[in-house]
Amino acid sequence: LTADPAKHITIDGIFHHPWYTKNLPPGVIEMNLRPQPVPEGIQSIEQIKMIIEESRKAHGAMLGAGIETDEYIDDAMGAYEDEDYR
Repeated sequence: LTADPAKHITIDGIFHHPWYTKNLPPGVIEMNLRPQPVPEGIQSIEQIKMIIEESRKAHGAMLGAGIETDEYIDDAMGAYEDEDYR
């Protein structure tokens, strides 16, 4: 084991390591190399980004000032830190 990520074993290295390949049924390595279909219902990165952007716009409109979500959170956290909750 090593703490250096550049020296970590790769997935390809694991698939071809004797510990992994010993008594492995024929065809398993080839099966692992085949691209797997994306499970149904999984969102693409583009879809996720679009949802986040729409959520930010809706949140800003709901506040009536067009405040970006991150700014709103920063302001809220600043107010929380200024309060004395003892």
